Amino acid sequence: MSQAPYQPRTPGTQLKIRQLSKTMPPNEVLATINKDAMRDMKLGEDVQVSNTVRDSMQVRNAKRTVSDAHHSKSGSAPASDFTQVMAFSARGSFVKNFSMVERKPLAYLATDQQLSDVEKFCTGSNPSILQIDMTFNLGNFYVTSTSFRHPMFVHKATGKNALMNGPMMMHTTKSADDYTFLSTNISKSLKNRPVPFWGSDDEAAICAGIPQGESFKKSQQLLCTIHASENCERKIKDLQIDQVTTTQILDNIFGTEVTHNGLKTRIGGLIDCECEEDFDFQLSHMVPVSDEMERKSTGQDPQFAEYFKRHKANDCKKHMLTPLRRDAGLGDNPSRFTTNDAEVNNLNLKRLFDWRKLTWQESIGKLELHAVNVSSKLQQAMWGEGDFDLSPKFKHLQITRLTCPYMGKKQ
Repeated sequence: MSQAPYQPRTPGTQLKIRQLSKTMPPNEVLATINKDAMRDMKLGEDVQVSNTVRDSMQVRNAKRTVSDAHHSKSGSAPASDFTQVMAFSARGSFVKNFSMVERKPLAYLATDQQLSDVEKFCTGSNPSILQIDMTFNLGNFYVTSTSFRHPMFVHKATGKNALMNGPMMMHTTKSADDYTFLSTNISKSLKNRPVPFWGSDDEAAICAGIPQGESFKKSQQLLCTIHASENCERKIKDLQIDQVTTTQILDNIFGTEVTHNGLKTRIGGLIDCECEEDFDFQLSHMVPVSDEMERKSTGQDPQFAEYFKRHKANDCKKHMLTPLRRDAGLGDNPSRFTTNDAEVNNLNLKRLFDWRKLTWQESIGKLELHAVNVSSKLQQAMWGEGDFDLSPKFKHLQITRLTCPYMGKKQ
């Protein structure tokens, strides 16, 4: 927990929070006020910390005092102006690449800071896992976002490393070519430096397209255990296997994690094997056990084990085993890999969009604001304010709120 002294905000800042709360959701209020202040600080201007928003809680508290405060509204997306999107692309500050082939728009979005962070923390030694996930209901398009954990900062409430959003793609179809466009552009941004580990669900187009980018050709992919388990569970329920037997079969494959006295312990399953040969050996012993449990539950000839061998076993063997998860930084007795981080990131985007469907040009502005907002929160953490703290290893980089306005751009 930060020990930074309390810094009151100016009446002007508090008034601005209340005024913007009439038309904006809390995250956008925070991002809008902090954006200009942080930009001026980077330029070395004499900006007072008291002109920034302290943290997201300050906005939520202020919003409760506004009688006509903004409330979320849903609706259909209006028509997009792709001429404006092309103008954004020509500037290149956030829309790094825009393509319109056969009336199929594709946009690659990233700030220079996001690209710098991905290069620092998702390439090289001890890299973070770059998660890739698609979301919808933001407009008449999909957004595929990337996310990773920042090793230098931790969230004050959870103690976890800060969840960062990286480059994004806006697209209208879900083809492998779309994801090749994303991975090729990320690779170009990284100067083809390899990304050792990336993770996703088992969406076929993502799994086919991402490895085509130069930075991903030798990467190791992790697949989300939760998605894989849910897919197996749906098949088991189709076979009308009872719940107790279902749980036993899934635990035998994916293991389980129990928490006792605050310590998480993993009870291994098939995916906790140390090598592919061990996996195949354990699977050969699991099949008759699973068949017998299914037969007792349904009174029918068993089918699930054969389905698993044909359709799911190879994914488990190639993308989930213990050595891969250990190498990817998930612990000596590694926890399961999930795309929970990516899904949290996508939920934050939906909150940013205020649960509305927007045009392409409106969405690009929101996505850029979100990227700048996350960066500004980390800058606040440097002087002990906001939602994040410097992690213990990097506490020596802490500065004071009095020092910050007088630091130059390079500092």
